[in-house]
Amino acid sequence: MSATSVKIYGNDMALDVKEDFLDLYGVGKSIEEINQYILAYRPNDEDEDACAFWSALAFIQWEYGVLTSAIKEKAEEVIQNHSDAYLFFEKKLQEKRVEELQTLIKKLNTINQNPKKRKKTFVYQTNWKQGDILAVPVLNKFAYLHICGVERKRHKISELESDQVFVQVFDELSDNVLTIQDFESKLSLKNQYMILDRFTKSTVKALWCVGIRERNALEKKAIFIGNLPIKYQTSKSVYVDFQFCEIENTLATLFNL
Repeated sequence: MSATSVKIYGNDMALDVKEDFLDLYGVGKSIEEINQYILAYRPNDEDEDACAFWSALAFIQWEYGVLTSAIKEKAEEVIQNHSDAYLFFEKKLQEKRVEELQTLIKKLNTINQNPKKRKKTFVYQTNWKQGDILAVPVLNKFAYLHICGVERKRHKISELESDQVFVQVFDELSDNVLTIQDFESKLSLKNQYMILDRFTKSTVKALWCVGIRERNALEKKAIFIGNLPIKYQTSKSVYVDFQFCEIENTLATLFNL
């Protein structure tokens, strides 16, 4: 167990349980379906992760007002008989961990009067296809992206499958939206894309590290120009993922606008 604090979610196992619960609950899965998925990787009771696993599962269900009697009883049993307090080196931390677990047991035997509400899990899946060319408004001009590849990240739960999008930036800026014909001849050129290597890593990271909401917003703003076949490649393209700034702002920086 990798513990950073004595809190219920203060270790890696507990955080995994919490994250899986929230993801599955957020896509509308029932508690029975969630339990089936999470319990598939439950540790043995004697395992050092057992206490963290069961306490986290019981706590997250209590927080959302969906705690089942089976999970509550199992959590109480493991906490009482297989406490992980001994994993903390300092006696003071061991005592605090015991206190934290006992406080949890008291909570589990009450009804949460203010349960948290279900929040939708945002999963990024795009309609973009390899070869698509998109115009993105940047101040009073338009910059152009070429989709070099789209990969679906598989998940046991189909609703949680997300897309990875690889793109390159054309070295073209225009006052008005160009047509697909404007790019047909451009693809034969060797240096039709911006050379991102000459920009700082922080600039490139900010350019493509946008969150799901930002990417969804970008899809609404981007104008589909057309599709021109491109060989699947990721070596010179940039992977759209993570959560940072708005893409338009960094495109402006990229083109010195």
